Amino acid sequence: MRKAMFISLLAVFLNVCVMVIAAEETVNEDISKIMNGLIPANAFLVSPDQPASTGPIQLIDFDDDEEKEVIINYKLEAEQQPSPSQYGAIIVKQVKGEWKKVWETSSQGVGLDYSGVADITGDGTKEYLFGVTIGASAGNILEVFKWESASLNKLTKVSYHMMELLRNQEDVGLAVWRRYIADTYFVDVLTWDGQQLVHDDELYDQYYPEIEKYHNDQIT
Repeated sequence: MRKAMFISLLAVFLNVCVMVIAAEETVNEDISKIMNGLIPANAFLVSPDQPASTGPIQLIDFDDDEEKEVIINYKLEAEQQPSPSQYGAIIVKQVKGEWKKVWETSSQGVGLDYSGVADITGDGTKEYLFGVTIGASAGNILEVFKWESASLNKLTKVSYHMMELLRNQEDVGLAVWRRYIADTYFVDVLTWDGQQLVHDDELYDQYYPEIEKYHNDQIT
């Protein structure tokens, strides 16, 4: 009896595995088809430096319709080096059974520092954060985009050399590090006030030990 039950459970498990593998293969095949003709000719996929372990393709449900949109990051190298390359992001969405590009942005730079999502505005919908490295001294430019009317619209932008997302029970904040001299930085902690990113005293106080530790480490 136990043997028969074990065999039945094993059969169910194997069927589930086959279904999962088939579904993954279908998604990968769909994504391969999506990229054809959507990213510029001679461009190639690129992963951002942050968040850690993020790949060039991300699946995010921006409009809360239980159908995930696809974020694709790419790099188009300049014809003449060492001129800045073009880093881009496109979003494609399945509309009536067909994948269509609904949004695109690009920026000149030397690296893709950030590509990810976070609910910066606190309204329950995640914004898209796209950060491109301009240069070692100039740092990075982060653009924040909000999903509105079936596409993304730019909400704000922030310059930084280093950045960290902070979360407490109510807000998502940005710890923004801007280089002053060598390895010293001015640090600000920003949250959304309904109109713009502004300094947040409470989050700054919570984060201050990290700032103090960093600068103490530089002088010891």
